[in-house]
Amino acid sequence: MRHNFCCSCIVSALDMEETRVCCTYCDSPEQAVRTCLQCEASFCEKHLQRHSKSSEHILVDPDVNLEERKCSTHNEVLKYYCTMDASCICVSCWVAGDHMGHEVEILDVASEKKKEKLRSAVEKMNLDKMEAGKKIQNLTDHGVEEEKKLSGLTEKVTNLFTDLRKKLVDLESRVLSEISRQKDQVSLSVSDMIRQVELHKDELTKKIHQFEESCDITDPLTLLREDLFKVDVSDRSCDVIGDVREAQSLDYVVVTQILYRGLLRFVEDLNNLKRTSLFPVMEKSEVLLDIDSAHDIIISQTLTSASYTATSQNRPDGPERFESCQVFSSCSFSSGRHYWELDISSIDVEISDRYYCSSHLYFINLLLMSYVIVIGAEMLLDMRE
Repeated sequence: MRHNFCCSCIVSALDMEETRVCCTYCDSPEQAVRTCLQCEASFCEKHLQRHSKSSEHILVDPDVNLEERKCSTHNEVLKYYCTMDASCICVSCWVAGDHMGHEVEILDVASEKKKEKLRSAVEKMNLDKMEAGKKIQNLTDHGVEEEKKLSGLTEKVTNLFTDLRKKLVDLESRVLSEISRQKDQVSLSVSDMIRQVELHKDELTKKIHQFEESCDITDPLTLLREDLFKVDVSDRSCDVIGDVREAQSLDYVVVTQILYRGLLRFVEDLNNLKRTSLFPVMEKSEVLLDIDSAHDIIISQTLTSASYTATSQNRPDGPERFESCQVFSSCSFSSGRHYWELDISSIDVEISDRYYCSSHLYFINLLLMSYVIVIGAEMLLDMRE
């Protein structure tokens, strides 16, 4: 039977033959399972049973390149490990070579010691890995918890603004309703006044027509006998002017009262938020100045303000007193989040990247080259000119 092979298959088969380690003592190629460094021979399962069990005969996995396991200087098998130089050596290296007199160990012993170190390292890394896993889980749980808090806060804020908008819309509705009511009243009043004026206008039209007809009478006796002035036209005109002024107008006071009262209630509702736990507000920390550290600057009786002065304050010298226009705060904070407020006429804030006692220095430049330095949790007020 004929077989055809491609070039790549032939090359692959040859490569496998080259990397395959065969038993040294078998007549036909048999896969070796172990290699003896002492004998420099490889053994199959059958011949391995007859091989010496002496500790000098080190068995390793089949290895084609045995030269790597020999000393490059003496061409002998590497059997020992020099603990001083951390290198594998042969007998000649230890007896008469560069490693003479050095502390050495058999490769198996040195290997077991290294394995023990590796096992200890693995054990420690496993503990670190477990700790890292716990941290990841804690961070994951923290993220989930914070996500819940953020979702809850988002819902609270949404509900809050919905309620605030509703209050404003209700207030707007009340104000516009009052304006609409007054608009109807003004419209009704003006319409009634217009109706009255139109009636008066009609009366005047009739009277004018009557007077004009009387002017056309040629008989003096007839004209003089007619009583045409029962109604005083000039007085009725004055009454018309008075009626216009008495027509209903927009009452700004009522509208303004409704608006202002609604806004006051709205502000009260906002202030009530500070007294509830819905949106807690950070209270400012009370920072008092330490007069024992103050230089010749004016410190208020409340210990809450400092100001520069050219007049000596005649304070006694002390180890804590500054030699320039500075003062420390008398309180400090060991933990938590805090803030305080400074009232000054001019300010320029800078953050330095320098360190003092492993703490950041925060500079607040004030008027007249003054500044505040926050060192860790303490505050230094500098009033330097």
